[in-house]
Amino acid sequence: MNGEDEAAAPADLRAPPATQHTAIAAQEESPRAAAAPDAGEHAPPVLDAKAEALLAEARKEQVFSYDTKRFPFREMFRRMFQLQDDAVTLDKVHAMELPDRAPLSLAFIHAFKVAGRKTPKNWNKALSRKKDRLKKFIASRAFKDFNDLFAKFVEEVVVPIIGDETGVVSQNPPTFRVQIPSASPIGNLHKDSDYERHVDTEINIWVPVTDVFGANTLHTESEPGK
Repeated sequence: MNGEDEAAAPADLRAPPATQHTAIAAQEESPRAAAAPDAGEHAPPVLDAKAEALLAEARKEQVFSYDTKRFPFREMFRRMFQLQDDAVTLDKVHAMELPDRAPLSLAFIHAFKVAGRKTPKNWNKALSRKKDRLKKFIASRAFKDFNDLFAKFVEEVVVPIIGDETGVVSQNPPTFRVQIPSASPIGNLHKDSDYERHVDTEINIWVPVTDVFGANTLHTESEPGK
């Protein structure tokens, strides 16, 4: 949630290698309301008492479920990460042999670099050309298909969770996080409100597409400052 400390935990290294898992997730940040046009780019929105109560309720930590046949995100991430070998599951990508051809997803490449894995030269070259790589990734059919379906996910799943009859403003595209087993997390402990372009009324929706457990998950505060 916005305003709360959060950090992606390193995947659990206490388990034997055969049981280590890679954690992959999409994170969508939904501002409850937009700032007035003349209020300044980063000015907080003005909420009435009803909206404040709705926001407080929506920010309570909860676990929700959704239809994975209607929203087959695992399969879509396999396509976006260009996993050709059917034997390689998302939670075991850290064990696969890295191909010379660099994947289009920078999040996927970055995960291996953070973990200290030696990556092929083409992967390193891709990281040095982030803007060009990002344009190609966004233009890919795999990403476009995902983004179209994720928009429906926000409409059909996220909006009812928030409970605001006027709707929400959502982040597009969502943030992808890939954490492969290592002692190094992909992100530092932080609050979203520490950064520009985040408003005080954001609500984070975290959508894991692999099993998460123990240290192999996202750690957050239960409420700001606690």
